Amino acid sequence: MDNKLLKSNIDKIILYLFIALIFSFSFSISLRNIFIGLIFIFYIIRIIIYRELKLEKSEYNFYIAVFIILSILSFSKAGNVNLAIERFVSPIFRYVFFFFIAMEIIKKEKFEFYLKILLFGNLTYAILGIIIKLFDGTNHITGNGAGTLAAFNIILFLSVLLEKRNKIYMKFVSLIGVILFSYILFQTNSRGGVLGFIFAIFIFMMFIIYFNVEKEKLRYFLTILLIIVVLLFPTIIPERLMDKFDNIKDIYSHNSLKTRVVMWQSSLYMINNNPLLGIGVGNYRPNYLNYLDNVTDVKLTSGSRNHDHPHNLYLFIAAEQGLPSLLIFIIIVFISLKQGILNLVRYKKFSKENLLGLALISILIVLLVHSLVDTTARYGLVGYYIILIAVINQKILIISDEMI
Repeated sequence: MDNKLLKSNIDKIILYLFIALIFSFSFSISLRNIFIGLIFIFYIIRIIIYRELKLEKSEYNFYIAVFIILSILSFSKAGNVNLAIERFVSPIFRYVFFFFIAMEIIKKEKFEFYLKILLFGNLTYAILGIIIKLFDGTNHITGNGAGTLAAFNIILFLSVLLEKRNKIYMKFVSLIGVILFSYILFQTNSRGGVLGFIFAIFIFMMFIIYFNVEKEKLRYFLTILLIIVVLLFPTIIPERLMDKFDNIKDIYSHNSLKTRVVMWQSSLYMINNNPLLGIGVGNYRPNYLNYLDNVTDVKLTSGSRNHDHPHNLYLFIAAEQGLPSLLIFIIIVFISLKQGILNLVRYKKFSKENLLGLALISILIVLLVHSLVDTTARYGLVGYYIILIAVINQKILIISDEMI
């Protein structure tokens, strides 16, 4: 086979696998792992045969490299190296690889194509999940990860709905997406997901009002209306979810909340003793059990002892990898927020680019708020979504830089 033809075929296989991954990553862990694994294999084959390694330049690259180095250095503190390797491979290395492959494949002129693949893939996931729930009674759309994903999708579909130049069919699809994922968000019973969504949608609408609405009186009216809607929001939340929020009034009488407090205390203990490199990536659980058995006198149920993360992303990173890793993570998030703001400001009001910048800002707010009480960023359906929207915004920003 001709050398150029073989290379072209390998590139096509990687592209098709990437499209399949984007479309289906919200469906199941197995599909995510199969597709990302196959992409990695063909990528390695391409490197071996053609000695071609493509790393697109971006503002993220230096900080990603530092984060990887700190993750590897934390191995020196790990009591269990096997756990460290497992955590490093998934999700850290998996996310880094996905970022660079997305940066290579998604061209700045064709970002809309990959956006549509993401939208229709997640819409299919929502429709299938709801159909199964209605006819079979089995709920496949529950949990904190699904709650975060639902909040992301409401924001993204709303962004597409508000775009002026979108065709009627896309506006209709977007409206369906907003409705379905609003239903899913409350079905998940995720307190963190709902709380993150409330903060994010408030910021989203405030940006819309003050950046995209020109008439001053209309801005004031919409601001007052938005505040009223936010204040009334708790009245539309299902009672079973409100009951979960009510549990916060007496944390120590509810085992799950009590456990979270103990896990946070154990994390602070680990950070205090290992501030630079942490206790080793992947080694939270054995250190948490040591804290329960030898440091604190709090007694928890057997189920509450079986945790490998502290239900707080910031404490999780700092405990396992140290405070420098947490700082690098915050810088990476800041870069994403900055790029979202630049796209929001530079592009025309209610344009696709303008609204995708706002979508990135709002999605990150969901993550940042929800991460106070959970670590959903570890889940592939959450991580891939954020990375993909961040990469699309990076490509949009490149276009705006070329226009300046």
